[in-house]
Amino acid sequence: MALRFIELPSTRLEYASFGASTSKPLFCLLLHEGLGCVDLWKDFPSHLATTLGCEVGAYSRRGHGHSSPAEPSRPSDYLERQGCEELRRVLDILRYDNVILIGHSDGATIALAYAAQYADPRICGVVAMAPHVFAEPQCIEAIRSTTRRYANQDLRARLARYHGDNVDAVFHSWSDTWLSANFADWDITPMMGEICCPLLLIQGEEDEYASARHLERIRQRAGGPCRTVWLPACGHVPQRDSRDETLGVIAEFVATIDH
Repeated sequence: MALRFIELPSTRLEYASFGASTSKPLFCLLLHEGLGCVDLWKDFPSHLATTLGCEVGAYSRRGHGHSSPAEPSRPSDYLERQGCEELRRVLDILRYDNVILIGHSDGATIALAYAAQYADPRICGVVAMAPHVFAEPQCIEAIRSTTRRYANQDLRARLARYHGDNVDAVFHSWSDTWLSANFADWDITPMMGEICCPLLLIQGEEDEYASARHLERIRQRAGGPCRTVWLPACGHVPQRDSRDETLGVIAEFVATIDH
């Protein structure tokens, strides 16, 4: 892993690359979950780089990992607005031409929203693992449960190993936004019809944070090719719970993309 920082106006983002640069005209960029960062991908990026034979990059969004601290509060549209604007700036600095966005949970939502809102010729495909496209009672209840674990169990200490002094801001900016009354009507389903690039949607059959309705809505509205994969005995984190199966379906997807 090669670690460095991406310098944006008033913001410094942690960035890591995995696998050597090759002649293969493809680059994969990983977008982490709501409480994630570069390090929380664990060994998945290196295995992905080996499996695909191309370079893989990952960055920690503002406020996460070792990136600059985040703003104290987030608007309800932070995923499709702030998340996508930050992603665009990262892509501009990295300067790759054939990019597959691979996102998990909140990162998957950002990847989908970016593909929907930007006619970016650099994006040749999106892999969305456990994405959210609307506020769902099942997810809200799971976040309430996670908030109780953060307050009363060892979740805070475990996350602090990755986020350091940012840990409370990371957690509460995520949980407070999702649990706010303003977020109850959040729904980016209509955007999905604007996505023209190929999509791969992956979700565990035992995902505690989302029902099947998210993938169904995306698939029904997607403007381009869309494959949906359900993984048995898998929860909200396919890259951890079913790593080999996830790597396999991503490799199959990448092989079908004209880049």
